[in-house]
Amino acid sequence: MKSFRLKLAVIMALVPSVIVLAFGLVAWWTLHRQMLTSLDLKMTLPGNALSRQVSPDTDTSKFQEWSQTFLEGVPAGGRLVSWVLVMNNRSGEVLSASDKGIADVKVLNSYLPKDSDFVKVPRMDPPSRRGEPRGRQRPPGFEDGPPPRRGRGGGPPPSKPKRGGGERRPSDRGDYRPPVFFSTGAATEQWRVGAFSNPYATVFVGADLGTFQAEVDQVRTHFILAVGAGIALSALAGWMIASKAIRPIDRIAETAERVTALGLDRRIGLTGREDKEFARLIKVLNAMMERLEDSFQHAARFSADASHELKTPLAVMRGELERGLKECTPGSEQEQRFIELSEEVHRLNQITEALLTLSRADSGSLQLDTTEFSLSDALESFCEDAEILCLDKELTFNSNIEDGLVISADCVLVLSVLHNLVSNAIKYNEEDGDVVINASRSVNDVVIEVANSGPGIPDDQRDSIFRRFYRVDDARSRQRDGFGLGLNIAMELTLVNGGELRLLDDSSSGQTRFAVQFPAV
Repeated sequence: MKSFRLKLAVIMALVPSVIVLAFGLVAWWTLHRQMLTSLDLKMTLPGNALSRQVSPDTDTSKFQEWSQTFLEGVPAGGRLVSWVLVMNNRSGEVLSASDKGIADVKVLNSYLPKDSDFVKVPRMDPPSRRGEPRGRQRPPGFEDGPPPRRGRGGGPPPSKPKRGGGERRPSDRGDYRPPVFFSTGAATEQWRVGAFSNPYATVFVGADLGTFQAEVDQVRTHFILAVGAGIALSALAGWMIASKAIRPIDRIAETAERVTALGLDRRIGLTGREDKEFARLIKVLNAMMERLEDSFQHAARFSADASHELKTPLAVMRGELERGLKECTPGSEQEQRFIELSEEVHRLNQITEALLTLSRADSGSLQLDTTEFSLSDALESFCEDAEILCLDKELTFNSNIEDGLVISADCVLVLSVLHNLVSNAIKYNEEDGDVVINASRSVNDVVIEVANSGPGIPDDQRDSIFRRFYRVDDARSRQRDGFGLGLNIAMELTLVNGGELRLLDDSSSGQTRFAVQFPAV
């Protein structure tokens, strides 16, 4: 992830997304618990009512009758209860079970109460209508009496205590264990079970979680959609805020891209609405570009002035050397020295002219005579001179110039570019090699290719050959004439004429190919 805008958007979206996700999870967990608690409360009424009726003197037929009654919706809860099972607290014996129940009784056995689980709750009878004294209050959740009869086979009548000091009904005692709720079942069938205990037995009331799970799944789907929408909105808001936050950086980058050697006077504008951090950055960059412009102008002015000032003494030296050659004895050692000095002065004069040309190009003061001219005709004349230069070096020259090529540029500078390329092609050629010039139209451009045989340019030096004073040969020997400015001058002259100079990718050992491209007219 290299985009600062994307990083900033992710960071800004991550924080609210985590908050939304955490809130959604907590809300989902709370809602799920509330829904489960609501289901437990619905089972509490029938569970407590049935537990109140269970006693040691209740026979199996009564258990079955009561279970069936509660499954049919008595006394409350509709079809909420799915099955009922009664188990003895001490022996774990199943006293009664409805037709539909849990097969694994061991699970239910683990929820049977211990003696320490019961608490003593004072029993208080409800106040009488005519000022009768209050009795003990019954345990919480217990009703005041058995469910009302509904015809034949209704709820059980109150049990009478056995004679001979038998155990009293559990409802008459103050022992009470709060209901215990748990979930159990197989993968295909889940139950929510409530365990309602009295000191004698425990009534397990089960509700099928199929319908409950369907509601839970629906609510969960809504939660997922809501949380997903919240995260998406957070991401969108983060991207918009990040884009707005780095807008000044985009403006700085756009201005910096337009800053070149010919456009160092460009500055980043201040609108007054920038944040103080960005405003400070813009001021620092503007001050830096101003210093760069001053330094570059001083360097260009120095190069131009030095080149101009050197022209006069070089001309004087050249004149004196030529006069000395005329006065020397032919074939003498003195004549040879004068010839070597003349060559060095000529070389120094070429460097001076090249530096003067580059300084003018850098400062934008290079005079251009831009006109539309026939490049095909100009190249035909140029190729005649190039062929003569190749013959002097015993090289083969070939050309293929397409007719009707017209460009708008300075003809003298364009031919100077080609002269530098052909000079390099001849200079760095191999014995009995060849030089080729091709010119053709490509879509909306005119492309001139200059190729030569030779050692080629190593891959690790391709990006450096257009630098000033750079030469491919590491030793910079004088075996080949040159000073490392030819390609740089050709590049600068091409650029000021709106063209492009490049080394072609298929240049390899044994061949070097350059392409000069200008817009066609």
